[in-house]
Amino acid sequence: MKRFLAVGFALSAGLLGGCSDSQTVLTDAGLAGTYDLTFVGNYVFVTSSDRNELRVLDLGASPRDFVRAPNPLEPLSITVLQRPLNLTRDVAYGTTDADLGQETAGPYVYARSAGSQEISVVAAAPEYFKEVKRLSVTGFVTAFSARGPRGGSNSTLYYATQGPEGATIYRVELPGPEALLEAGDALPAPESRLSLPGQTVTALLTLPATRENPGQEHLAVATRRVASENQGGPSFRTFRWDAATGQTLQEYAFGAPVRLLATHPRVERTAFETQTCALDATVPAKPSLEAGAYIFGVLDESGCGPQACSGVLAVDAVTGQIATDSTQMPMQPISVGTALPTGLTLAPSAALQIRCTEQTTEGLVLRSEFQARPLVGVVPASNGQITFFDAVKLRPFDLDSTGVRVGSRAYVDAANQTRTVTRGTLDQVINVQMLDGATTDSIYRLVYQGVLPGLSGRSLSDTALVQCTGTGCSFQVGAAAITQRTVEAQDLVILEGEGGACATNLTVTRTEALPDGTGVAFTAPLPAECGSPVTFSFRAAGTRPFAVYIDGEGYVGRLGDGEAERLTVPGGYFFRPPVGFDPNRPAFRAILTLFINRESLEPLPQRGDQFVVSTVSGYRPFVFAVDTSSGTGLASYRLPGPVVYTQVAGASYAYIAYPSADGVLQFNMTSVIDNAANATGLVPYE
Repeated sequence: MKRFLAVGFALSAGLLGGCSDSQTVLTDAGLAGTYDLTFVGNYVFVTSSDRNELRVLDLGASPRDFVRAPNPLEPLSITVLQRPLNLTRDVAYGTTDADLGQETAGPYVYARSAGSQEISVVAAAPEYFKEVKRLSVTGFVTAFSARGPRGGSNSTLYYATQGPEGATIYRVELPGPEALLEAGDALPAPESRLSLPGQTVTALLTLPATRENPGQEHLAVATRRVASENQGGPSFRTFRWDAATGQTLQEYAFGAPVRLLATHPRVERTAFETQTCALDATVPAKPSLEAGAYIFGVLDESGCGPQACSGVLAVDAVTGQIATDSTQMPMQPISVGTALPTGLTLAPSAALQIRCTEQTTEGLVLRSEFQARPLVGVVPASNGQITFFDAVKLRPFDLDSTGVRVGSRAYVDAANQTRTVTRGTLDQVINVQMLDGATTDSIYRLVYQGVLPGLSGRSLSDTALVQCTGTGCSFQVGAAAITQRTVEAQDLVILEGEGGACATNLTVTRTEALPDGTGVAFTAPLPAECGSPVTFSFRAAGTRPFAVYIDGEGYVGRLGDGEAERLTVPGGYFFRPPVGFDPNRPAFRAILTLFINRESLEPLPQRGDQFVVSTVSGYRPFVFAVDTSSGTGLASYRLPGPVVYTQVAGASYAYIAYPSADGVLQFNMTSVIDNAANATGLVPYE
């Protein structure tokens, strides 16, 4: 049951951050129920929900280890509320010239549980490492966030609760741990700051204050409507809110509900003196990025909006609109395919190993460099993959600078044996136009007299499909097949009986789309020599005898010979190339044209012969996975959850909670190899 619940808890976990070194592996530290983590200074705090406690990983220890209990044979246990599932911490951003936009953690880590009406307040300094207060609240806690003390002030905790009427956001000030302990059973008084009838709060995020207004208390708030739609109002909102005044300052146009929120500290250097592949070829470069300039959200897959059904999107904190990427267009969501993002963190000055494919006079080469990127987004996903993206340019890393291209061409028979072109080359026979950012990695098969979609092996005895008389037969093929020219005059109808295919084929004499919405293909009567055929199939013939399929996708159209018979495969931009992107240019996946020199094909194509061409997108995002094969010791690290990032002694590390393993996996980010299953540089803590 614990493994099953892990999926849901990981998807609902909040934003965090993390880091570590050392090759020590603890195999029995008791991290049962590891669903979330956060960090303060050199310590990573991890939930152990089955034991109602937190464990603390000491990043400064050598070798790195969990903080030990008074009995050094056991790891330290910080007792908290029952089944802790989500953590957050105090976060503040500098507002003076000396520390402008720098992120600092405060004295507390906070824990909550699903369906609980409590919040544990844990003192994060090693001289405490214990729960110093447990807050009892009104309603179930659905989200929380906290602001660290500034200029001698208190920590401030914000939390949202859910009741019968809707959501309420509260604010409570907490003095330092010593004062909180001295207060005994007395609890700080929370203030109700915002009521949201008929809604639930899915995420809260404290936002950086400014130098001009260091005391501001702005938060990003994401909500979903839980009441019936006839009560009016939007079904979801994400907005900027002032906790001091209770005013809504800015709506955020994510275009879909949001379940995780994140922002970033100040980023000083966003441009590079030298370029790696095409990663840094976009203009203009930003001289700096102020703290909180972008608000990132993980879109909730349960509410598809105009932008996307899932993925990571950023809005401009000032305008509230979708942030513009390095092509000066509203950014496209950072996608993790059909999987679901399970976490998100933003890593400033993260060192990565960039392996870039380049085109040289000697062919394709792979060049590797180590670079500290200004701001890297880290997104684990439910398929086990982790994605790095450029959080300044708001785009995926494209590690292939060679651009879109044809991978291969072939001419084979029905048995997949190679046929030859006696004159010219296949490059001259099959012309393929591609569009960078729209053309995908695909294999196209141009099959001579290929089967037409939905018209294979159909029953001749079904009178709703076939009606034959002494003067001819009519075959029901559907109106769309006629209007879209899937079925045409001169196409072949192949008849099959118990003994196989009939030697005589029927030829479509004409087609007609009827007023009742049906479409019919007409042929001559069934040939007497075929006896009693059982099934029929339609195959392309006539002037467009090639049926075109994409491997894994199926039929996409049909094609004849010559420029006038080109086939355009529609599509859209899944990626914006760093240079030369024209948003006004119509997108297509490929345009195929056949130029068959009748003298170059001996003999002419037979049924089932095919031209095969592969297209290469020239797009390689920075994604990777954990090597879970036997012998790596990582077999259970299949489902990643929340992620944190930090630096230790100048090295970049990410920590990801793995509910599937009840453990935490440390990633040395410079050791990660893109588009591969990794084991090197990964250290599990269980």
